[in-house]
Amino acid sequence: MTDAQLFGKRLRAARKAADVKQGVLAKALDVDPKHISRLERGKVKPSFDLICEAGRFLKAPFLELEIAEDNPSVLKKRIARDLETAGVDQLQRVHRVLKALVSP
Repeated sequence: MTDAQLFGKRLRAARKAADVKQGVLAKALDVDPKHISRLERGKVKPSFDLICEAGRFLKAPFLELEIAEDNPSVLKKRIARDLETAGVDQLQRVHRVLKALVSP
């Protein structure tokens, strides 16, 4: 699988998870709807700006770039905010991952 195809699969999954139609995404990104279709099929490569804009619009963290934060207080607040909407299954997974990362 090429990088373009992998991006396309992730873009399609993020768009569907956000319950957004291709036309709506195209309008938000100021591109032709056919371009979204070609992106999702891996037929064209996205620009860096398009990747960032799509990530922000779809609230897809794997597409979105964040500025590295080194203030522990700010990071804890971000983590707490992200966990507010998590369900029990997600919280259990997060707990297991955190435990594995911080345990000696």
